[in-house]
Amino acid sequence: RVDSSLCYGLDAIGELLRLDNSFHDLVRLYGKEFHQAWDNLLPAIKSGDSAFALTFGMEHFDYLTARPALARRFDRSMAATTRLIADRLNAVYNFPTTSTVVDIGGGNGELLRAVLRRNQDIRGVLADRDHVVASVVIEPGLADRLTLCPVDFFVEVPAGHEVYLLARVLHDWNNEDCVRILRVCRQACGPAAVVLIIERLLPDRDTESLAIAWDMQMLTITGGRERTSTAEVVPALVGFQAAVPRLS
Repeated sequence: RVDSSLCYGLDAIGELLRLDNSFHDLVRLYGKEFHQAWDNLLPAIKSGDSAFALTFGMEHFDYLTARPALARRFDRSMAATTRLIADRLNAVYNFPTTSTVVDIGGGNGELLRAVLRRNQDIRGVLADRDHVVASVVIEPGLADRLTLCPVDFFVEVPAGHEVYLLARVLHDWNNEDCVRILRVCRQACGPAAVVLIIERLLPDRDTESLAIAWDMQMLTITGGRERTSTAEVVPALVGFQAAVPRLS
């Protein structure tokens, strides 16, 4: 942009590129690997594979596992957008006092830490792949309330806790894999447990929504999808309370 004195400067979009901007890593990620993957969208639609796998020879999360520096960038990218929804989650759900919240696939724990800061009487368990939790640094103020737990959430998650959080996890996976994840959650839950599912929901009618564009993005990168609130994966949680906070 050019100001009144004819000096050049960054506009709002350009500010995202600054190293000190929390969205810097997100811009780099979407401008490189994710952008490249879109070149193979049509072959992916025809084959049923993800465009990312066709482009890079392996699926998205395996690609990140093999590249620790890129995996850290991905975690920082997700944390930047997570900050935008943390206040919304705290506003729409009252976490039970003295409960333990298990954040499944929670990355670097940005969302869970926000929940713990807001709710001083609860504890948290960050459950994600071993290479993810290995890089998490817990600030001193939460050291006695936040536990790191390396897991494969297709196999098991920490059992017997009061609240289970799946924040923007299910949209990474196809229906069959989502049902697998939810069944593992169900096995871990006690009869009074609550499962919180946070996703960007597709609209139920013909209207503009960011979720529609994100549906294509998930198809391209992970082979997953965005869903409606009545999606067929939800019955895997029958018998348990569930909440689906809207992000859009």
